[in-house]
Amino acid sequence: MEFNRRFPVLSRIATILWITGLWVVIASVFGLGSDVAQTVKAHAERGAKWTIAELVGIAAGLGRLVFGFATMAAAEVIAVLFAIEKNTRGPGED
Repeated sequence: MEFNRRFPVLSRIATILWITGLWVVIASVFGLGSDVAQTVKAHAERGAKWTIAELVGIAAGLGRLVFGFATMAAAEVIAVLFAIEKNTRGPGED
């Protein structure tokens, strides 16, 4: 993500948002994969139906994944706004 000298604090916030979103996505993928694998393994061994707790756990993992992508998207929106601001400057401006 490109650093904007006119808005240094917002640039840092956008970078932090993007990195945080990436961490959440990575953690969610590993956590969700682990949850699904454990649930499928347990069902294969005992042949039981899915419980509400298992479904809620998987839904929470999907929610974390969506939250991570939304956080990264918010950082990208800030980057797009920086690009728009840069393109609308006059010829003599920095």
